[in-house]
Amino acid sequence: MSNMLCVLRDDLTKIAANAIVRVTNSKQGDAILAAGGQKMRDAVTKYGTPDVGQVIMTDGFDLPSNSVIHTTWPVWRGGSHFESDLVGASYRNALRLAASEGIETLAFPAFGQMKFLHPHTRMIAMNQVTSYFNEPTGSLRQVIFCVDDDEEQRLYEEAFCRFHLRTVYMSGEVDIRKGEMDDFVRLAQEHWGASADELNQLLREKRDER
Repeated sequence: MSNMLCVLRDDLTKIAANAIVRVTNSKQGDAILAAGGQKMRDAVTKYGTPDVGQVIMTDGFDLPSNSVIHTTWPVWRGGSHFESDLVGASYRNALRLAASEGIETLAFPAFGQMKFLHPHTRMIAMNQVTSYFNEPTGSLRQVIFCVDDDEEQRLYEEAFCRFHLRTVYMSGEVDIRKGEMDDFVRLAQEHWGASADELNQLLREKRDER
């Protein structure tokens, strides 16, 4: 489970994922375009800029990643112009395209740099990614979130933990007996990424201690 979601303090242009996501109307998007070299600039000129919420894919060219999924976000105008729906569509379409094109690892940009486009990107991103992994289709096996600082990393790791807790609980594979819910939550938080079998073993050890 822990392998599905990963958070990295790194420059997206240096990540050797199968594909990275470029938000065209952002400074980081400009940096990715520059790092991709002239061939990427030629490809972007050929295919054009995707509509807001839509995606296109090119090779990675001079980047370590094999491919780049290009998307465009709406500019934040207070939330009354369907900005959240359009950002959600951008994530959803990027995930679907990656899964349908044989991509196994997909890296998204640092969201701290996207606040001017949308102030609630973290919540939208986690909703879309967890929805995909709750019912995965296609090749996609791991999503990487790039972060800028320790605080952003902490927030994402907390979100990963909640996702793991919910997924394991909903699977019904963990033997949680009466009065053990608090122990289960604490163990899942302390050992996020643990399998159902590992959590069952930890719960058995807790019972033996009583």
